[in-house]
Amino acid sequence: MPQLSDNARQEAYARESDAAWLTCITIEHADIEGTLRFVDDNQDLGRTVEGQAETFTAYPFAIDLPGDDPENPAKVSLTAWDGQNAIAHAVRGLRPVPQVTVEIVTSKDPDVVERGPYLLTLKNRDSVDGQTIGEFGFEDILDDAIAVHTTPKTNPGLFA
Repeated sequence: MPQLSDNARQEAYARESDAAWLTCITIEHADIEGTLRFVDDNQDLGRTVEGQAETFTAYPFAIDLPGDDPENPAKVSLTAWDGQNAIAHAVRGLRPVPQVTVEIVTSKDPDVVERGPYLLTLKNRDSVDGQTIGEFGFEDILDDAIAVHTTPKTNPGLFA
């Protein structure tokens, strides 16, 4: 299991703390001008990303990360509450689906990624009454077809 930074561990074990755990999402696609960055907070968050100062826009959302159950496929769900559906409008109709990166940071030290980055792809999206629900998954590398031609000459162990 990945370890937390010393500062995050102190905040997690403290009796009281003014540090918040924040989820940052980054949406990238060739058809989107620039990169969309959001944070689940009530104020924008400045972070250094790959040596560049970036601003993550405050946006009302919650994310449900998968557990460690190896029997169930890892799915991430994101629920956003916004009457304008900014995320839904940004990703609607994009092909191929956009790349979404999820990172967990603390408000005290937002440049240190405590969990992630998790690289996800959009699997399903629905918008109802100002609420956008998206389901994300990891890249389906195990679902790709692989042409394998085996013969006794190329793979003698299979035919022994």
